[in-house]
Amino acid sequence: MTTANPYQAPASDVTQAQSNRPYQPKIFTADGRIGRLRYLAYGLIINLCFVPAALLILAIGAATTGDSGQPSFIVWILAGIAYIALIVFSFVLAKRRLNDLNQSGWLSLLLLIPLVNLGVILWLIFAPGKKEQNSYGPYPIKNPGGIVALALILPLIAILGIIAAIALPAYVDYTERAASAYQGSSTEFE
Repeated sequence: MTTANPYQAPASDVTQAQSNRPYQPKIFTADGRIGRLRYLAYGLIINLCFVPAALLILAIGAATTGDSGQPSFIVWILAGIAYIALIVFSFVLAKRRLNDLNQSGWLSLLLLIPLVNLGVILWLIFAPGKKEQNSYGPYPIKNPGGIVALALILPLIAILGIIAAIALPAYVDYTERAASAYQGSSTEFE
């Protein structure tokens, strides 16, 4: 008669059951995967947190300058810490996005190389991730509406900027031609 060992590990394959379930990504973690829209949205959130903080520190430092007219050394240190935190979080986001592409997070170091970083950023933004579990974990859940809206703010701002860059000079030219035509027509009737 054989008796079952109560301390024996379970015989079921737990990894197979977990691989079919997506997970909820969190913004301030270094583990897991994020898709394209989350990469853009999380990047926007992090920039909106750290850039104003660094600018506020520098503004306070400029307002409280010493006799030399330069911000104090502490202000530069605090602004540097905020900037380094921004860089670290940017690399963590790139690592998580690369993990979604089933690539090593070490490839995020390519962001330090000028001109190569542009290609890497475009790859991170436009390359689709894997819809199933890969070497770096299960796939993230579907993006909620807030993530989609945040991710689409940046392209919308870029498009509006391009339209403004084209429309403003055309409008200035139109108003100058209209003013000169009006001045020319008003002298004819006097």
